[in-house]
Amino acid sequence: GKISLEESSVEIHIDVTLSWNDPRLAWDFTEDNCATSVLVRASLDKELTDIWVPGLDLLNREIGVQSFPAVPAKVYSDGTVVWRRSGRITAFCSFTGLRRLPYDTLGCQFVFGDEAINKVYYNLVDLGNRHKGLQFANYTQTYAEYTVVEEKTASISGIGSFAINFYFRRDKGYYIVVIILPTILFAYISFGQFFFDPASGDRISFVLTVLLVVVAQNIITSELLPICKEDLWLNDLNTSALLFVLIGVFEALIFYCVSGKQSRQIVKDLVVENSASLARNNAHSPDHNSVLSVEAQSDYDSSSSIEVPKATSSRIDNLRSKINLSAEPTCLGGTGKRIRLKLLKIMIWVDFVFRYALPISFTIYLMIMFGTNYKLEDDGNKIWFIKEL
Repeated sequence: GKISLEESSVEIHIDVTLSWNDPRLAWDFTEDNCATSVLVRASLDKELTDIWVPGLDLLNREIGVQSFPAVPAKVYSDGTVVWRRSGRITAFCSFTGLRRLPYDTLGCQFVFGDEAINKVYYNLVDLGNRHKGLQFANYTQTYAEYTVVEEKTASISGIGSFAINFYFRRDKGYYIVVIILPTILFAYISFGQFFFDPASGDRISFVLTVLLVVVAQNIITSELLPICKEDLWLNDLNTSALLFVLIGVFEALIFYCVSGKQSRQIVKDLVVENSASLARNNAHSPDHNSVLSVEAQSDYDSSSSIEVPKATSSRIDNLRSKINLSAEPTCLGGTGKRIRLKLLKIMIWVDFVFRYALPISFTIYLMIMFGTNYKLEDDGNKIWFIKEL
């Protein structure tokens, strides 16, 4: 069989056996006429049949029973007719259970009946199993994404029609390995940003790289999922994981902006470059007794300490006058130092809270998602044409 979520259809191979009694076809069993049964032409095409046959077909069909090849029917002496046909049918389905993807058991109702004005009433024969009128082939299905759930599949008799509710269990292993585990893993990896210097460019590079990986993962996932208005469990998981990563990205960017790392780095590089140039010029002077040193500052410092000869200190002052060492980040515009310091204190506290809040809240979210997955099962009676009793 074949299940297409995009087309909302299910294709299966079935054998259909119809039996009815037509007294017009009965004959007496005598010595001259000792045949107990004969084969006669049978078809829905009046030109190709010798007897009347019921017009049973799949009502919610794309490809129905009437597309089966014509085969003869067996007529018994008492007028009983048995007509066995087999082939593939394709039904348009209102699926149930898809919300739980990939832990879903997909349900589809096949409705059978007669579209003729004088409808024929069909009775499902009890074959001694729990599936009235339905019997599964005795073989093991292998290498298939879906397998039929025999214990859940059931038949329902209606007025002038009947239905068979087929259920298919998905092989969830592929989705777990390819989608669920990588999505969860990448979300946890994004929390590794808190091991970096809060105002460093390395942290920004790391978290943006993880974000791109998560987005790429979502693009791959979207090709495996149907597009529908209903909420799918797997869609919610992917979207939430992306949201947690985005929260960390925005927090890291705001911290980087407030800390003014970029402004201080520009100042540091210019001062170091100027000092190195002065050192080369003074190295040729015999009275060069001064020591030039540059202290590397932390991300939270707002200036660099430079020891230079007095003769060249005016050039450093000139450089300092051009670039304010306590300059604010450009993204803050003309805000003052006090506002920046307050924002920095707030972001230090926020960064500390997020260090623990994001991983813990994401873990709790996963526990809730996996714990409530079973509650997303759909009620077929609210969707299907023939209701289950």
